[in-house]
Amino acid sequence: MLLGALSGLQMTKDASIADCIGPHVGSPRNKVFKRFLYSTQLPVMLFLDAKKIDSRVDVDRCHFILDQQSDQDLPWETFIAERPVAFCVGCRNEPEEVVRLSSKFSTLGPKVVHGEPRTPHTAFIARNDKFIRDLEAEMSIR
Repeated sequence: MLLGALSGLQMTKDASIADCIGPHVGSPRNKVFKRFLYSTQLPVMLFLDAKKIDSRVDVDRCHFILDQQSDQDLPWETFIAERPVAFCVGCRNEPEEVVRLSSKFSTLGPKVVHGEPRTPHTAFIARNDKFIRDLEAEMSIR
């Protein structure tokens, strides 16, 4: 399994950034490196802070990793549905915030596992069916 971090994750289309969507990083080198990792078809767990989801994108610094047209090699829709991917998102433990953030993933298909509700901060993991089949099932994770 590959482990990685993201500078940001754009899950909502935004005309101010040409409706670019998906994970982005802060340099062209990181873009090339992560694009290679995502193309391997190995299970990948991406870690990010909730503040990095749909946050302001600096168009001069941010580089979207995935293709932006669905007819290209690896667009967001293919990545989130067909590649073994999971996101571990750290956030404040406020029920409304956790539900709002985790529903952004679950509406796209990934299944969400929530952390302990008794702490000021928590995390949730959103993983798609391919990640579950390719990694969790093979390791008997429940």
